[in-house]
Amino acid sequence: MNIRENCGITLVMLVVTIVVLLILSGITISAITGGESTIDKASQAKLSTEAKAEMEEIQKKINTSASKGIKYGNYSGSADAKTIQRELSNLVTDTSSIT
Repeated sequence: MNIRENCGITLVMLVVTIVVLLILSGITISAITGGESTIDKASQAKLSTEAKAEMEEIQKKINTSASKGIKYGNYSGSADAKTIQRELSNLVTDTSSIT
């Protein structure tokens, strides 16, 4: 009596595996490049982060102006408009020299 062992895969198993892989790749590609894709979300997050960084720089300059006002006798904790404008113009020139 000859007993033969199955050592390979059947054609049906191969076709099912290929179909499953095609479905998964289609889902992945649509998730990456679709309407609300990962790439779109990443670019929105980048813009949001840049905007928040700029706001922090502006707030930092305003706080610096207020502390300079305190240093020179303005004890109210607020800066005058000229000091704030000077600090912000320095920020603009510093930023333009970077790019």
